[in-house]
Amino acid sequence: MGYRSDVYIKALKKHEQSILQTLASINALDWIDVHQKDDTYVFIGMPDLKWYDSYNDVRTIESKISSINEDLEVHEACLFAIGEDQAIHSEIGSLWDLDVETYITVDGMNGEKDVTKEELKKSYPELFV
Repeated sequence: MGYRSDVYIKALKKHEQSILQTLASINALDWIDVHQKDDTYVFIGMPDLKWYDSYNDVRTIESKISSINEDLEVHEACLFAIGEDQAIHSEIGSLWDLDVETYITVDGMNGEKDVTKEELKKSYPELFV
């Protein structure tokens, strides 16, 4: 039990090996569910983790990302977590500098047909006077 988060790291590709070495040093490579890269960036996703500042593993990873950005005006790595309540937390580095965008999608009916305002007015005309 406990609050769980999906944790993401995005960095310039030149930092990929050192980030993976840090994850390997704490036996966290198995945490990786998503590992994408292109000519510029590497993106790592680690789902369903208990991400608490009091955990040594968390401090190790956060310290690594912070050290990459140390003394840089434009950050080359970022880390952020999205909790089970969809709140972003534990943000390190600038998501903006690394072109990270986050979206929340709300679909309460699992893809069922949307009801338009016109259809609602037709069904309940007395409410729209």
